Amino acid sequence: MLRDHPRPGRLTHAGARVRRRRRAVRHPAGRPVVAVNEAAANVLEHGGGTGSVLARRDADGVWVDVLDTADTLTPKHLHGRPNPLGRRGYGLWLIRRLCDEVLLDHPGGRSRLRLHMRSRAAPSRPDEPTGPTGNGPA
Repeated sequence: MLRDHPRPGRLTHAGARVRRRRRAVRHPAGRPVVAVNEAAANVLEHGGGTGSVLARRDADGVWVDVLDTADTLTPKHLHGRPNPLGRRGYGLWLIRRLCDEVLLDHPGGRSRLRLHMRSRAAPSRPDEPTGPTGNGPA
């Protein structure tokens, strides 16, 4: 029962966060904003607490590199599936769905997550991430 929950407001706040994310993703600029926010939050929590974000645009769309200092992000993390009953673990899963391509490499002892969002509408994708893990575009 909700009244027996030690922090009943938590469920309401979680629902509000989901609704805000849905609205943000529907906005044309929402996909990159939500994806980069999730990647930056992961850097702060799991990637050594410091990192950098570099964004650039080309003829095909937007590329965003998110780097951390811990160098602990692995393909296993990137390709994992969240626990459907869990409250956490959805960040990389969500990033893979919002981006047209997600690449992972490790330049200079850091983890780099390279996110690509095309300018034009992308075709629907299967449940698995696109692109190989490893070297992204130069």
